[in-house]
Amino acid sequence: MKYTFTESEIAAELNKLEVEDVLFSAEYVEGEGKRYRATGSALIEGETYAEFCIEFETENVPKDCLTASGILSEEWVEYDFIFDIK
Repeated sequence: MKYTFTESEIAAELNKLEVEDVLFSAEYVEGEGKRYRATGSALIEGETYAEFCIEFETENVPKDCLTASGILSEEWVEYDFIFDIK
């Protein structure tokens, strides 16, 4: 399933996070259960990369509020950067 960030979530910067040295701004999150892929743009060493993805697995299955920001804020157990989207 696809979860898109609302204007209010974006205004509150709930779509942004910093992972390692990557400043990530998500546009939407796709997935179900514990496996998700967040797609957006990333700022890495001063360069902006569009259509950047982070695949991640959450510690628990999100239950309460299945929103893009709710899923992104879950505790992650693993993640991987995806540079080449096809």
